[in-house]
Amino acid sequence: MNIEAIQTLRRETGAGLADCRAALAEHDGDMAKAISSLLQKGARTAERKAERTAADGLALARMYGRRAVLLEVNTQTDFVVQNALFRTQVETIAEAIALHLPDDVAALQRIRLPQHGMTVGELVQKMVITYGENIVIRRFATLSGSMPYAYMHQDGKIGVILSLTGPDSIGPAQWESVARELAMQIAAMKPLFVSRDDLGAKALQDVARQIEADIAADESLGQKPAEIRTRAATGRLEKYFRANALLEQSWIRDDAKSVRQMLAAMNAPGESSIRPDRFYRYERGEGIESEAVFCPLFGTIRRQ
Repeated sequence: MNIEAIQTLRRETGAGLADCRAALAEHDGDMAKAISSLLQKGARTAERKAERTAADGLALARMYGRRAVLLEVNTQTDFVVQNALFRTQVETIAEAIALHLPDDVAALQRIRLPQHGMTVGELVQKMVITYGENIVIRRFATLSGSMPYAYMHQDGKIGVILSLTGPDSIGPAQWESVARELAMQIAAMKPLFVSRDDLGAKALQDVARQIEADIAADESLGQKPAEIRTRAATGRLEKYFRANALLEQSWIRDDAKSVRQMLAAMNAPGESSIRPDRFYRYERGEGIESEAVFCPLFGTIRRQ
């Protein structure tokens, strides 16, 4: 049997050598029929594997021109994530996002990749066949503007993209330095929004109500005078903002300073401050319950 034909079929479908050899033999060397057969088989395989929990993966953050892209692709194990081809394929998907700006994952799956001769969805199906794991495009985000920035932490465990605003006089080196500090802060401290002003009235009301409920349930405060409970609620709300508002968090390099104070120190006297405008932070597998598996050496373990 023609070795080149087997290699071509494997390259086109991601199937193993034995499957490629069998498909060519079954269809008397007809490449088109062999490809169709393997893709159909791959679709069935992907459907079965979709039932498996994919809680590992890669949070890829990249710049494409003046656009920052953040993409989370989930796998079942870290072994696949360390594969260079897998990372190249995820990069291809991220490039498609930057170029086409799809509205959601379903629209992303339909984008055609001319260099691969298939859609993003078909590429993911091919990846499932190649690596033998459930692989899922979970979510993505993009930011553009005058000062976007992308940052990856711990080789893709966490990805961050953000955009900054500031005066035109700021040089590239200065804003990149500020952007990196902010990105590391976001990666480490998990803020939910830039400042308290970004928390809408409805969300603020929900937070305040939760704090009031917590105080009412607190035996040490529930029976205290209203004035004391009000002070306690105000203090807890301030604590909430210090934990979740980026500008009010303690700076990771010097917790005696807030991020707002750090930014003020990094700007030249008399200049308008560089300020974070928006950000996204993805942590791979965040919120996905890991799957219990059996390891012959250690027994039942849970993938993290």
